[in-house]
Amino acid sequence: MEQRSTADIAADRLGACLADDHCGQRRPYRQPASLAALKFVEVESLFQAGAELPTDGNFKDACGPDPDHGLVEGADRGGAGGERRVGLAKDMGGEGGVGAEDGTDLIGSGIGLGHDGRELNGRSGQWLQVLGRSLQQMVDGDGVGHDVRLSWTAGSAAGFQSDMRCTTPYSTTVGLGGKNMTKVVVWGTGNVGRPAIRAVAAHRDLELAGVIVADPAKVGVDAGTLANIAPMGVAATADTALATAPEIDAVVYTVNADFRPVEAQNEVVAVLESGTNVVTPSFYPLYHPPSAPAAVADPIVTACGAGGSSIFASGIDPGWICDVLPLFLTSVSADITEIRSQEIFNYALYDQPEAVRTLIGFGGPMDATPPMLLDFALEMVWGPVVRVVADGLRVEVDELRVEVEKRPLERTVHVDGMGAFEEGTLGAFRFEVQGIVGGRPLIVMEHITRIDDDCAPEWRRPHRGQGLHAVTISGRPELTVEVHGSEHGEPGAAGGGNATAANRIVNAIPDVVAAEAGILHPLDVGRGVTDAQIRRV
Repeated sequence: MEQRSTADIAADRLGACLADDHCGQRRPYRQPASLAALKFVEVESLFQAGAELPTDGNFKDACGPDPDHGLVEGADRGGAGGERRVGLAKDMGGEGGVGAEDGTDLIGSGIGLGHDGRELNGRSGQWLQVLGRSLQQMVDGDGVGHDVRLSWTAGSAAGFQSDMRCTTPYSTTVGLGGKNMTKVVVWGTGNVGRPAIRAVAAHRDLELAGVIVADPAKVGVDAGTLANIAPMGVAATADTALATAPEIDAVVYTVNADFRPVEAQNEVVAVLESGTNVVTPSFYPLYHPPSAPAAVADPIVTACGAGGSSIFASGIDPGWICDVLPLFLTSVSADITEIRSQEIFNYALYDQPEAVRTLIGFGGPMDATPPMLLDFALEMVWGPVVRVVADGLRVEVDELRVEVEKRPLERTVHVDGMGAFEEGTLGAFRFEVQGIVGGRPLIVMEHITRIDDDCAPEWRRPHRGQGLHAVTISGRPELTVEVHGSEHGEPGAAGGGNATAANRIVNAIPDVVAAEAGILHPLDVGRGVTDAQIRRV
């Protein structure tokens, strides 16, 4: 068999990459029709050894319509007046090559990358030849990743730093095995944000590039400290512009949108318009994209189209407990008559005091209907996951039906961090959101929620602890699977559940980055992470 050089292999990969407008699992998602998207080309393919890059007029999109900005106009753009050149260097420094007087182009050697490689002239100004020390060699040499920056500029013969009218940097980290790292920002460090930081830190192919916080007391605190793990060298910031920085691939948006839905939507729209992908538990209508109301979906879809970005929304309940887990269990069932997902939970453990009292209504009068228990709210939050299950089963939901029961507290209880809940006020409720198929409830989402374990003793309780999730498939066999989770440093069953919600969206990031622009359906997102979350020893 013919032995091919690494340079030939890399050149072939890049050629296929540019021809298809994508590179492996990474696509030029901001300007997919233009080679200006070079800055989003898979760096492993691009710089592993040798590859030829066209530098024709398509590059003008990188710097605007002015042909004097960027790498344009072929062979005649050379000489002392403004030669083309590409500077390639590690983030620590290094200068790009200086173009020759006759209009040919040179590739900059840079520090560490290509330092021992050759510099070659371009072919009549139409192509640049990228050569040098490969990223694979760099990784194999010391076993760690490196930051690499690609930039291009139009300038004068005086040197690379002069007249930098068009500089477009792209920074990526190459991890173990020469694989690109996906740069991730976690926005919010609450119940889902903390485990999201831990999930990103543990994921082989993700790099935590920043954390955004609203609490001034958290600004400057290391992300690891906020997430109850070892320091990570990433300080939290209140600067939301970090989420739209060009080097960021994905944002984990964990901000609670219940109290500020318009502001939260505007923040996510800005991120998507910038070309950065988003995963989030915060927007329930997006859990089932086909049924999302236009007022919610249209701005998101428009933003995805403008930025070439994607968004995936999911959680635990509603979320994976209600959609992908039931669907998996149907695959081992027969003669199914009902699919029921349950959450049984004491909300004294839920670290959201305002939501517990204001949205959920605990401690409120029995004759009032809290926002969470309004029919339209239950349909908005749990209706989407009912429809996801229906999509997976390939059945049509005729209608959604809602049932609600409430029980009063029989004694006054005190909850740390929340205060007193008085006797006679709302202490427990039970609801069902039913997906009616063929005239009967086939898909059911049920909640039994208490603020005190002794309230509503006639309703089902967890076998142990103060919370559980369960899925029951009525059929052959009668199958019930219960899910209990605990997370070190987080409170009770709520901590374990929130961690699974964070893990679901964080582990979906590679699929979301690789997807076509738009809102992703839960059934379009991979259900496994291969070995990316296996702890390395």
